[in-house]
Amino acid sequence: MAVISYLQSNAALITALINSDLKNSIQEQLANLFKNIFTENNANINNPKIAQPYASNIIFGSISTIFITWIKNNMQESPKELLNIINSYRKLTPIDIFS
Repeated sequence: MAVISYLQSNAALITALINSDLKNSIQEQLANLFKNIFTENNANINNPKIAQPYASNIIFGSISTIFITWIKNNMQESPKELLNIINSYRKLTPIDIFS
């Protein structure tokens, strides 16, 4: 929730950065941030069920893409709604999402 609050508090700057040539760099930094958060919360990212670096790219890349999409859509969803989207993504398979 702290990440969402930070992004909202700095919406103008974050939006400008996302709409610049720095978008890919910012998305990569977000993915690294989420990886660090997972590691700090004792997630075993070194022995996933899918080989690395694929596992990290799938999870952290997807979550960072959700954030980028949220920013590009002018942060329309509340922090709670955004967390619900992320939690739904984490619980559903791709087939479940589109069925």
